[in-house]
Amino acid sequence: MAFYSETEKRLRILDRQRRALDVRRDAVTETAVDLVLHHRQELGPTARRAGLTVHALRQAVHAHPEIAPILLGTPEDRRAGL
Repeated sequence: MAFYSETEKRLRILDRQRRALDVRRDAVTETAVDLVLHHRQELGPTARRAGLTVHALRQAVHAHPEIAPILLGTPEDRRAGL
């Protein structure tokens, strides 16, 4: 029996989801964002493997709940002009 790391498992899931891209674009994007944020996969190769553009994947990463507050700052920061 082969041992697969968590990243390898996620990459295999991404490959399977890619085959059904027309039906599952949201699931593919979510998996690709997870790979970029939590498994340190590079943006470009992950986007290509997912069948997404790099720009689309970057936008999805920026919209992720863990990243958006960092990019947007707190409401107090915005009022102060930071």
